[in-house]
Amino acid sequence: MKKVLLLLLFPFFILSCTNDSSITNEHEDIENEDIDDDDIDDDDMLTLRHITSVQSFSHLDYTRQTKKWYRASGQPALFERFLDNSSTDVYNTDKLFYNSNGTLDSTYSPGLEYLYSKYEYEDNRINIINYDSGSGIGVSSYYVEYNANTITVRAGNITSGSLITYTFSDENYDLLIREERLNSPLTNIYPHLIIEYEYDSNSNRTSKIYKLLNHTSLEHYVYYTETFTYDDKLNPYKNISTTDPVILHNFIGMTSEIQFDDKISPNNIISSTLTNSGGSNISTYEYEYNELNYPTSLIKTEVRYNNDGEEEMTITTTETFTYF
Repeated sequence: MKKVLLLLLFPFFILSCTNDSSITNEHEDIENEDIDDDDIDDDDMLTLRHITSVQSFSHLDYTRQTKKWYRASGQPALFERFLDNSSTDVYNTDKLFYNSNGTLDSTYSPGLEYLYSKYEYEDNRINIINYDSGSGIGVSSYYVEYNANTITVRAGNITSGSLITYTFSDENYDLLIREERLNSPLTNIYPHLIIEYEYDSNSNRTSKIYKLLNHTSLEHYVYYTETFTYDDKLNPYKNISTTDPVILHNFIGMTSEIQFDDKISPNNIISSTLTNSGGSNISTYEYEYNELNYPTSLIKTEVRYNNDGEEEMTITTTETFTYF
């Protein structure tokens, strides 16, 4: 079930490529470029080391660490990823670069197939995202449009590329309440996927409903639902600051986790339930906190049940948060 759910999270874009050699070659200049030390502030808990340990009877146990550096403004600057079971060996460092006015200029994640994104602006808002995966297929572009409380992102061809429409609770693009994903909009008017979101009075995301298109009846049916409850403490990831609607960071790749359920809400998840036709996953979260009400440790217990209610698997994840 998990693999199927992961597939649903991708936009199903059909990308077209360009021959923009300037974008393709820029990553070579930025690969060895350092983040300006003046941009990083060690005060106010803006640097976070996150350690995750996973244990289950069906998976190899491992410990994985990330260290995340933020600018004084709260904007992410560096994401360091360590080799499994190591606290010193960094295998990947994601870099985020900003313009003088604080807007995001570009992001870079190294590797054999590197990830490089370059942003273009109109009226101080992102209107084009150029993306190069280093896979040799060239540069792909996303075109962004803003309309009242909606944002549309089109991949590839500006008139016929796959389309995602995001609807928000207001014109400030604060709370995402609906996504509609549409392939081949010139020949198909029905979104193949709709995602609906609900929130509590503190803007915590409380539910997420995935609906798929039945191509025979042309009606949408619920594929799976997920619900969440929260504590009343502070979520450290909520301090992440962006100058653009957070949803656009889904197209950055490495910082797309900013939009994950456990990163988007002011408080910390204490329980979640995912249900579909194949069964359910029920998770509980137990935290310890520091004097500032930020979590310092987490034990997450996930129990997976089949459609008959029989327990199939238990996964325990231990996480620690260290602030600098």
